[in-house]
Amino acid sequence: MAVRMLQYGDERASRVDDVGGDGGAFPERRHIETGGSPASLAQDSTRISPHGAVSTSIIDTKEISVVQSDLRLARSQIITPETRAKQQKQLQDAIDGKLYPQKHLTDLKGGNTHAQYIKYAPVGARERVIKVQQLQQDPLSPPAFRLKKAPSEAKPTAVAVVQSPPRKVTEEDKEAWRIPPSISNWKNSKGYTIPLDKRLAADGRGLVDVKINDNFAKFSEALYVAEQSARVSVETRANVQKQVALQEQISREQTIRQVAAQALRDQNVESEGLEEKLSHKRMKK
Repeated sequence: MAVRMLQYGDERASRVDDVGGDGGAFPERRHIETGGSPASLAQDSTRISPHGAVSTSIIDTKEISVVQSDLRLARSQIITPETRAKQQKQLQDAIDGKLYPQKHLTDLKGGNTHAQYIKYAPVGARERVIKVQQLQQDPLSPPAFRLKKAPSEAKPTAVAVVQSPPRKVTEEDKEAWRIPPSISNWKNSKGYTIPLDKRLAADGRGLVDVKINDNFAKFSEALYVAEQSARVSVETRANVQKQVALQEQISREQTIRQVAAQALRDQNVESEGLEEKLSHKRMKK
């Protein structure tokens, strides 16, 4: 016999007992979901009372749904990751409380700083809402309790230091240990005349070794080298200028000689021309 399957949500599906089965997987089933048909419920006296009420004694009949009453469970079943993390946090908080008693608990443990609201209704007054929040402690406040210092360990007995016998103080030792009086370089309320050697002795300049920086020697050497190079350059420049002046003088003298020779030649030519004219005139006369 073929069974025709109806679509989900069809109203006719709720009126067919074969489709519903025990009624557990179909929340839209209209009759009581205790398994079987209403006729079978009426015939079974263990499932329905004489007054028509359905008995619930059949709900926990399977062993798998009964809560286990034995509390002696395995430790692996009791300890879960959540309980393990909670236990570790409690142990860490206890250790931190012993190691850091003065540290702020909120900063140390990361405690809950959220406010809690409590509804309070006093007698003869209106209802109130109280906000409870952990008070923020000042990190710079002094400790509330005095820490008692623990008794120190017993010190060992002092060992005797073997020293040489005292020697007689000589004049050199006295002079070496002599400390000059303190003399101010700014104040002289009594108006005393203080020698310069005493001022210098009180100043402590003789006790300090004068240390000259090596850069002074380097600077002096650099100046000396620069001076020598400057002297060489100046001398070279002077020689060049002297040679140029000498060449100019020689060329000037040559020019003067040439001009003088040319003038002399011109003068000789003119004198010869005059003599010829004079002789020609004499011959005419």
